[in-house]
Amino acid sequence: LNIKVTRIAHGLPIGGDLEYADEVTIARALEGRRPL
Repeated sequence: LNIKVTRIAHGLPIGGDLEYADEVTIARALEGRRPL
């Protein structure tokens, strides 16, 4: 299996609900993710 494990960048709090995050915040968090 070729699985990439990453950590999202800043912008989303730990335990935060994605339902309440806006699209820009989610996009920036995913663009800046880092490998673990």
